[in-house]
Amino acid sequence: MYYRNNWDRLRDVQTKWDPT
Repeated sequence: MYYRNNWDRLRDVQTKWDPT
């Protein structure tokens, strides 16, 4: 669960930084 949350946050940040 912890990892999943981390990934979710990372994905959000990546999308914000590089919304491809």
